Amino acid sequence: MANANMNCWPVIVIGGSSDQNQETTGAFQEFPQVEACRLYSKFSARSSSLDMISSVVEKVYSLL
Repeated sequence: MANANMNCWPVIVIGGSSDQNQETTGAFQEFPQVEACRLYSKFSARSSSLDMISSVVEKVYSLL
């Protein structure tokens, strides 16, 4: 992501994580991905549900 950012290349990154109800429990993949990606991106978000994924992806494409 940092390389793409420095070269102004458009990249869409979609990551997986643990459930939100498992936050602060040491769950697998409990890493602040959204916050870490925010340093190198125009937009960084976490979908609160499966139904919201399409609207988040739509927002991303509107920024390209």
